Amino acid sequence: MKFTYNHAFVLNLMRKFTNGAELIWHAQKLFARNALTVHGIIRQRNPL
Repeated sequence: MKFTYNHAFVLNLMRKFTNGAELIWHAQKLFARNALTVHGIIRQRNPL
């Protein structure tokens, strides 16, 4: 994955054949991880 995003030719070729779709979405993954962490903390707040 890192190779693809670090090489413009490969990245453009990938986007051509996937109609511009991205393989990964860093911001969405980061948000989901943070949301799940907060949810887990809230869930465990009462037992603590």
